[in-house]
Amino acid sequence: MERLLYLIWVLITITIIEILFKRLGDGMMKIEEEELTKQVFQYILGLGIPAHLKGYQYLKTAIILGITDPSFLKSFTKKLYPAVAKQHQANANNVERAIRGSIEYAWKYNQSKINAFRGYVGTKKPVNSEFISLIVQNMILIQRIKM
Repeated sequence: MERLLYLIWVLITITIIEILFKRLGDGMMKIEEEELTKQVFQYILGLGIPAHLKGYQYLKTAIILGITDPSFLKSFTKKLYPAVAKQHQANANNVERAIRGSIEYAWKYNQSKINAFRGYVGTKKPVNSEFISLIVQNMILIQRIKM
């Protein structure tokens, strides 16, 4: 039952992201890449993921790809991880594992921040897709508010 609710939540989140992205249109592309990278950097560090972890770089790239093209968020295993791996000359499985490790680190040391970010108190750490989708959704909403 919990798994089914999670899957429904992911589908709803992706749909919301796509709707917001379509409404923003070209306005989202006006963010300079450097500014977007800076915002993602602040978000990730704010959630307690240190820059020395390999998954930090992969996570940053995955979030930027998700913001610039939300279709990546529909298929993490088949589209997002291979795209991130290609940019970093790595293996898609290693990318997934490193991102998972970074999220586990943040969960272990900053569980309260993660739960506050989620908007609810969870007893389990967020999975990669939930974590990345939440950050992408929040960043798109913030950009929409700034416009």
